[in-house]
Amino acid sequence: MLKEKIKKSLSLLMVFSVLLIGLSPATVNAQKDTQNEVITYNLPDEVIEENFKKQIDEYLQNLITLTDRSYYSTETVAIKNGMSSYGDAGGQPRDGYEFPYGGSFAWKDGSGPSLDVSVTIEKERVSFTVNLGEASTSGVAHVNVNVPGPGWYKLRTARSYQVRKVHIYKHHSDGTKELWDVITPHEVTGVSFQVVKTR
Repeated sequence: MLKEKIKKSLSLLMVFSVLLIGLSPATVNAQKDTQNEVITYNLPDEVIEENFKKQIDEYLQNLITLTDRSYYSTETVAIKNGMSSYGDAGGQPRDGYEFPYGGSFAWKDGSGPSLDVSVTIEKERVSFTVNLGEASTSGVAHVNVNVPGPGWYKLRTARSYQVRKVHIYKHHSDGTKELWDVITPHEVTGVSFQVVKTR
């Protein structure tokens, strides 16, 4: 029962502030004269690895009890990368914002609308949600996204992610080991932007 609860909570875990760890404030540009240009900003590999390690370590810590202090090891047997669909970042008017002289969106992570994501990794279905962040024309931003020029624009975002299938092995005192559990942790690994002209 405990294993199932831990497994369920782990599979639903999504640290919405994940980009705050790996992204320092940055500015990215939409290409002039190009509609719906896609701009992508990814977390460094070392940050992604650290985030996965924290999830797995938390799971392993919950396996250790006063009556059973067995040794456990892990093996990543499959990795799947993907990207959610695009959606409007939160906080924007219906027709977007007017930029009379050009400018940039201020995009902030950790809130805004969410999208459901469903992934199959080695015949196992994994479902979770990702947030699209919020966009404004001023204020504190994790990423500033420049518009191509004067006009009305909306900011659309998508989230890249990685799902892993991890085998948990329990080691016995006689030197043998058994497959104890299989977990599927996931992490948001980046964000992609589209600047869409609305008028």
